[in-house]
Amino acid sequence: MAISRRLPNSNLGRYTALRSALQQHNNAGGNSVLTNTTAARLAAIEQLYNSGMKATTVASAQSGDASNLKNLAQQSCRLYASHGLQTIMMAVQRGEMPLATLLLYNLDENSPALPNMTTEQNVLTAAQYFINGEQTRAAAGGVPLPMPTAVQVQTRVDNFIKAQDIQNTAQVSLKDRQGEVDKLNPEADGVIKKVWDEVETFYNEKDDDTRRAFCRVWGVVYISDVRISLSGVLLTIVNGAAEGVENALITLVQGGEFANSTTNGLYELKTGFTGEATITIEAPGMQTITLQKTIDGKGDMNLGETTMVP
Repeated sequence: MAISRRLPNSNLGRYTALRSALQQHNNAGGNSVLTNTTAARLAAIEQLYNSGMKATTVASAQSGDASNLKNLAQQSCRLYASHGLQTIMMAVQRGEMPLATLLLYNLDENSPALPNMTTEQNVLTAAQYFINGEQTRAAAGGVPLPMPTAVQVQTRVDNFIKAQDIQNTAQVSLKDRQGEVDKLNPEADGVIKKVWDEVETFYNEKDDDTRRAFCRVWGVVYISDVRISLSGVLLTIVNGAAEGVENALITLVQGGEFANSTTNGLYELKTGFTGEATITIEAPGMQTITLQKTIDGKGDMNLGETTMVP
């Protein structure tokens, strides 16, 4: 079994490495293995990276909230547009309105059917069909529909467009915060490598297992060519019953490996990482979960059930 060192390849991995090294340096006090120059660089970049990651976390939460609100506004707009158009189609079918009325709402006279409403623009277009049709029919002397009214549908359109704008602003802000952290990566990568080099040099007279054990305390990551499986199931409670969480992202921070959950919430992540591991679990509309596990690399691990909360 071959074991090698792996530098972090994600911002969260870099943040974890910097934080672990600085904590160990501070705990060691005068017995730190780092040179003064490296320690000063470490403290400086860790402070900047810490601030950047915190700002990114806040922006990510705001973006997630904005996306959830936009989805709700989209669903409401789709519902009102659909109900309005269906009301017209049923009135024509019952003979209460002439067949030509369908054309006012951009509906096919020969085979009337609801327009495609699978995308955001589709929903807005369908809603506008209904609003325009109601305005044209009312101008010709027709009685406006009482439920839903054109005003009610217009309100849902306005709310949806506003929610889209808020989401776009939040996503731009998140991208900007992530970009600010990315600019720190050249220095972060250089400092992490320097720290790890100095730590490994200090313990280079120890046997391999002992050396790696001491270095792991400083955040050094080692990867084995023997890969094991981390598996489990993600659940959420809906109406009192447990359901699997599909397409959640499961990430091993230190190793950089990731996997997605399947329809039943099942997941399997392959890794060669050994040591104290941080595992993050993210899913749209769910609170992020962080698990701390010790991976000895000796065999597959079943992490069991994990319940996610909206």
